[in-house]
Amino acid sequence: MPHFLAKANSQPRWLFPFVVTFVACLCVLPLARLVGAGISSILSGKALALVLEPSVWSAAVNTLTTSFFGMVAAVAIGGLFALALTLADVRGKWLLSFLFMLPTMIPPQVQALAWVGMSGPSSPLLKALGIAPAMGSPQPLYSVGGIALLYGVQHAPLVYLSLRAGLLALPRDGIEAAKLAGASPFRVLKDIILPLSLPGIIAGAAIAFVSGVGNFGIPAILGLPAQIYTLPTLIYSRLASFGGNTFGDIAVLSAMIGLMAVLVSASLVPAYGVELSLKTASFSAYEEILFRQTVTRTAFGNSIFLAGTTALGLLVIGVLAGYTLTRGASRWTGLLSAMIEIPYALPGIVISVAFVLVFAAPLPFLGVTIYGTIWIILAAYFASFLAVGLKPIVSALRQLDPALEEAARLSGAGFYRRLFDIIVPLIAPAAGASVILVFLISCNELTVSALLWSAGTQTLGVAIYNLDDSGSYDLASALSVLVVLMVVVLMLLLELMAARLPKGVVPWRN
Repeated sequence: MPHFLAKANSQPRWLFPFVVTFVACLCVLPLARLVGAGISSILSGKALALVLEPSVWSAAVNTLTTSFFGMVAAVAIGGLFALALTLADVRGKWLLSFLFMLPTMIPPQVQALAWVGMSGPSSPLLKALGIAPAMGSPQPLYSVGGIALLYGVQHAPLVYLSLRAGLLALPRDGIEAAKLAGASPFRVLKDIILPLSLPGIIAGAAIAFVSGVGNFGIPAILGLPAQIYTLPTLIYSRLASFGGNTFGDIAVLSAMIGLMAVLVSASLVPAYGVELSLKTASFSAYEEILFRQTVTRTAFGNSIFLAGTTALGLLVIGVLAGYTLTRGASRWTGLLSAMIEIPYALPGIVISVAFVLVFAAPLPFLGVTIYGTIWIILAAYFASFLAVGLKPIVSALRQLDPALEEAARLSGAGFYRRLFDIIVPLIAPAAGASVILVFLISCNELTVSALLWSAGTQTLGVAIYNLDDSGSYDLASALSVLVVLMVVVLMLLLELMAARLPKGVVPWRN
């Protein structure tokens, strides 16, 4: 496009400052406040005393150990699956890929509950098959190894996605030439495929490790019953036992989690332990969850409200921010994009701590506080999931021909006319995918809301964890099944839209 046309394709003067202000308030300010609290704790000497505590060292070691071995398991599982579905001629690749992505889409605490119900001496499934361990035997998943194993299962799809992208770009001619030259499949894999795929493997391993470092749901379900703490669960316990230096302590612990991330860049039985059979099968847990439990109804309402408001709010912000990033000529757009990505890249426990530090005190000038209300969770969701909602919209905007908008501008159409008559209709499928993705992730979220909820503001993730923690495993399982069904329905909606979406928006699609 000629230079004068590109320069003339201007945006409203208010748009860039608006996007910058939004990102600064919800993405930059909480993290800056967290850094400030950590520095203050260091200068006062309290941080040194904290990091020398044996419990902190133990939690740090557990965090690194479970994340490392979880990464190894994720690379093994995700790598083998990527090789099989990408390079081998397997029937039903779409269905297999769809099913393989489910662990990542399902909340980690639901995954942990499912595995606890499937294994151990009290497993209804193993009892029904007659292969359950003797009563009194320890639950093998309540261990460092159990946490690492579930990390591997939860994060294997992340490795699969990272490696698959590299495998799809492999030079097929070179592979065929090696086969024609007599190279065995193992030789082709070792000498050609794996070396060329190494960047994808390393990237997937790094993502799996960082995801393990910030994971709260799995170590909360599997670690706390055995008094095994990781840094996220230690932060949760420190905040629960509020003390004089709580904010300073959790700021330092959150910084340790962030530093690690940066350095690496049985619901149908009446009670847990009862054998599942036609005689014992009961829907009482679902009746309790749906019709009698006020807390779970509140959690459903809160999660639907938070997820829906976040999805629709970020749709509006995403369109404006996406337009700024793709059409703007400012040299600051790169920095703005990085500020949007950082909250999503950081562990959720770090984001929640940052928002506690910023919003624990009354808001300036207004004299009101949103701490302890549902609005602080909503604000944290906006910051955490802006990058998720923005990706499909930016992908769609970059595929639009700027000449369409430029022709409308030269015909006298203002910014709002061009936005609603040209841009929004053309990116509507991607915008719909953005809404579903954000709704899906925020509706099942636990890590961010674990430190921000209070009475009456429980989310589904918090409700499942609290039910299990109080011993109501059957109710937690029933609620988990309902959440899984909701996840599958939303994933199927995305699949129905897949043909009209830009490539890469639906993760299980080739």
